[in-house]
Amino acid sequence: ILKQRTTDINLKNHFVELLKKLGSFKYTRDVLKELNKKIKIEIERLGGNPLFTNMLEKYENEVLCHGIKGQEEEEEEEEDEQHEKQEEEEDAEVFDGYESDQ
Repeated sequence: ILKQRTTDINLKNHFVELLKKLGSFKYTRDVLKELNKKIKIEIERLGGNPLFTNMLEKYENEVLCHGIKGQEEEEEEEEDEQHEKQEEEEDAEVFDGYESDQ
């Protein structure tokens, strides 16, 4: 899909949904968070740099935190919806089995 350089919005949206389902965005966020931690540790090891540390904190607050919270909440909602759907299907199977026993 990436190589196609498509302008089709539906295809792009489908691709984004696939990336979400596969956990690609979560993986990327986790890697960025880990790298951010390592950078902070390295800054301190080298004696500190208040300007650079401040820049990293802004990055963390604006990019990582806001983006992560929004995505995680969205992923949790999707998981909840899938769980509810699965429970409904299981309930329907039980009910169908009960009706056939009658």
